[in-house]
Amino acid sequence: MALGQTAADFLARRTRSSRLIQAAVIGGLSAILSTGLFSAGGSVTTLLDRALYDWWATRQAPPAVESIVIVGSGNETQATEAGLRREQIARMVDALEQAGARAIGLLDPLTTPSSPEQGGAAGDTLLAELIAQSGRVVIPLALIQSGPQSQSQGDQESGANLTHRQWLSVVDPRYSGAPETLLLSPPFGSLLEASANAGHQIVSPERDGTVRQIPLFVRLNDRLVPAFGLAAFMTASDLSASDLTFRSGSSLRIRGTGSVASTAQDLVLPLDKTEQLMVPALLTPLPSSANLIRPEELWRLIEAKEFDQLRTRFANRIVLLDNRDREKAAWRINRPPLTDYHVLASLLIGRWARPASRPVAIVVSWLLPALATWLFLTWKPGRATIGIVLTIPAYLGLVFGSLSISHLVLPLFIPLCGLLLATAGTLLWKQAAAGVQIRVLEQDVQRVQAHLTAVREAVASQESLVERLKEDLEAAQAGMAESAMKARSLESSAQQMQRAIEEATAKEIEARRRLIELEADLAGLRAASVPDDCLPQADLEVLREECRQFGILSRNETVLKVFREVKKAARTPIPILILGESGTGKELFARAIHLLSPRASQPFVAVNMAAISPELFESELFGHVRGSFSGATQDRPGYFELANRGTLFLDEIGDLRPDHQGKLLRALQERTFYRVGATKLSTVDVRVIAATNRDLTQGVTEGWFRPDLYARLRGLVVTLPPLRDRREDIPLLAEHVLKKAAAAMAKPALKFSEEALKALQDHAWPHNVRELQQCIEQAVALTDRSLLGVDDLRLALPFPPRSARSGGDSASIPDVTGDRAVLACLRNHRFDMQATARALGWDRSTVTQRLKGLCFQALAETGGDKTLAATSLAQDPALVRTVELKLIEYTDHLFQVARNYPSTSEAIEACRKRFKNLPDRHFKAVEVLIRREFDQLGRASRLPSQTK
Repeated sequence: MALGQTAADFLARRTRSSRLIQAAVIGGLSAILSTGLFSAGGSVTTLLDRALYDWWATRQAPPAVESIVIVGSGNETQATEAGLRREQIARMVDALEQAGARAIGLLDPLTTPSSPEQGGAAGDTLLAELIAQSGRVVIPLALIQSGPQSQSQGDQESGANLTHRQWLSVVDPRYSGAPETLLLSPPFGSLLEASANAGHQIVSPERDGTVRQIPLFVRLNDRLVPAFGLAAFMTASDLSASDLTFRSGSSLRIRGTGSVASTAQDLVLPLDKTEQLMVPALLTPLPSSANLIRPEELWRLIEAKEFDQLRTRFANRIVLLDNRDREKAAWRINRPPLTDYHVLASLLIGRWARPASRPVAIVVSWLLPALATWLFLTWKPGRATIGIVLTIPAYLGLVFGSLSISHLVLPLFIPLCGLLLATAGTLLWKQAAAGVQIRVLEQDVQRVQAHLTAVREAVASQESLVERLKEDLEAAQAGMAESAMKARSLESSAQQMQRAIEEATAKEIEARRRLIELEADLAGLRAASVPDDCLPQADLEVLREECRQFGILSRNETVLKVFREVKKAARTPIPILILGESGTGKELFARAIHLLSPRASQPFVAVNMAAISPELFESELFGHVRGSFSGATQDRPGYFELANRGTLFLDEIGDLRPDHQGKLLRALQERTFYRVGATKLSTVDVRVIAATNRDLTQGVTEGWFRPDLYARLRGLVVTLPPLRDRREDIPLLAEHVLKKAAAAMAKPALKFSEEALKALQDHAWPHNVRELQQCIEQAVALTDRSLLGVDDLRLALPFPPRSARSGGDSASIPDVTGDRAVLACLRNHRFDMQATARALGWDRSTVTQRLKGLCFQALAETGGDKTLAATSLAQDPALVRTVELKLIEYTDHLFQVARNYPSTSEAIEACRKRFKNLPDRHFKAVEVLIRREFDQLGRASRLPSQTK
């Protein structure tokens, strides 16, 4: 019987194995056949395969991104009502850049020089010049996909010499599946070199004519040209080609940045073998909530010099400028409407679809037919049919679930078609194999009967063997009874030994317990001998490692103690006030407190209170509703609402005006406020961290800071020491900044000489860590050596901080932030306001006010000659035009304000209030300019009467 059962198990296992092999083979053949049908079916099979994806994509809410503004009609198939001249496009680009736009994308290629009626060469030159100065303009290229149709046109160019600094290089063309393209016509003049980036606008419809994905890269000779939306995203995020990691046919990794994305994590875009990204929004129209503005309205704002409205609408936004003429709009008629907008919006909010990889598609296409085959081979036909009927909706649900949850696009036609083919093939196979199987079973029955006879003979011999074994067992039992007596005596001895072992174990446990108590007493005695103000070395090492995780590099015990305090306070809701000089890392500690708190997953909003315009204080902090004041075109939440459930960091709280302090105090006490123009009360849950470099206790004493606000903010007060008091941290910080700067500038590993490191430790560093970072970055940028010396550091003459200078002789201390130093820094950075502000450690608005004062001073000294004043400020012919444009903008604004008042004295007083952030020493020049302007207006009004 045992042999019979073994034979049955063997036959069952062989049957199961053969069924699995048959299911695998038939499933594979069905998958191959369905793949052939899919290829031969053309547009019909493609439409069936994408049907569920199209249904899902068209029901997705089209992405409306607040940070994208479209200047145009909102439809790529329609040109603007009136063609834009190149001069108008140039002025729009300049105005958008001045308004703070993060990127400006021109939606139509500029390939031919403009005609004399459209501005001629002067307009083209101005446009190229302003695009180069902006550094934020992205242009499209007139490319077509290479093929028989493109070869027949005959007027395209190869683009062999066409390249851009932001394009990736194709080391081996065989490893790139990007579509090959031809250049219809290059951009005119030096427009390509002047632009921040250039992208293609090629779409790749599938066989049914529907555009569901767009190639992120196309190949132009040995270069990979990014899509226009990707190029605009790179420019807005300050990314370069080195920030892209391209894996052909797999993915595109974009290095993380906080300037656009909400996080600093890397962005990974899934690509197929043709380097295309699936964007569901391509199947949806432009969202109704998209930011649209007509070119005529933008031009009106520029002509009216409505700079505040321009900044409100375009600051920190990506602008897509429709620069097409009616006559030239037809060549893009086959592109889906606003493809560039949808691609850019998907990159900003991270919404795209991931096509199933080839291994996954092959496994799914094979697994479903194999499952159908296995069901019919294993189950009865009725149950198998029910299983197939249930499998189809289950797979459809899986496809829809993968789309809804992870945006994964699984194949639809090939698996389901393979399932049906496998079902039919299995039924035919079973019908044909039934007769063969019956004959095989008859032969198996004969073999089993012969085997059964042999087994019966073996059972008879085994029975005689069992009888002999029984006799041997009886003899063994008699021997065991004899040895039982011996076993009992041994058991008694073993019990005695066991009791002795238990007593010894109990004594050992008691000794160990006593030893632990003595060690605890000894540890308590040792701990009592340590002073309260010192930390053990092990605790310091732990604090150093924890600080390093938040970007705080320090060996200083004072800094580590501060971190230990804020680490404890971070888990509580009490407000924290961080004191310290500029550049000591107050915002870094504030972010560490946020990440250590239970609110780490919620927003962290940092606000520079000194940079908020007094007129917009309530709007910035509490928000406003639509129509509450001029320029409020829509509801806007304030910083308090943006930081709801998170942390609000109020930097430079000591610079807050007294009237604003009361408004802030009420919001902190009540946790409620009204938006500007709103009647409904808003409630928020915000943890407040404040910071300042001023002495608030002195402010309370002198009356410029409210004591109740100070009491509300000082839940925990921590003071960060300046860099001159933690000189042991200078080598650590210097090495960190050196490595980071060398990597950012693609330079080999650099080191400090001993003299340079000593000079860094001996320097006063009045601006603390920020000044140390700027000094080392300048040395890395300008050196050609691998060892940095003292000369490379270009250390300025040491001068004490502000508190030390107040009691000494100010005439003997060099003013590194004076007008000459600021003007020299502006020249070094080619009057780039953002770069100058970064070099000086200021806000961009502060640098703008200083340059505005210098422009007024120069214009007053040159008798109103703008060109001469710009030349004296620039001292470089290449920069004269840039300075002249800024000077014209500043003086036009000044005179526009002054002309609203009837007398010179009223105009001067109004301008003093309007331009209160201007340095006081420059108001004398403002008075001169206003008096001169009023004199000219008076002479102009008297001329007609004198003529009569």
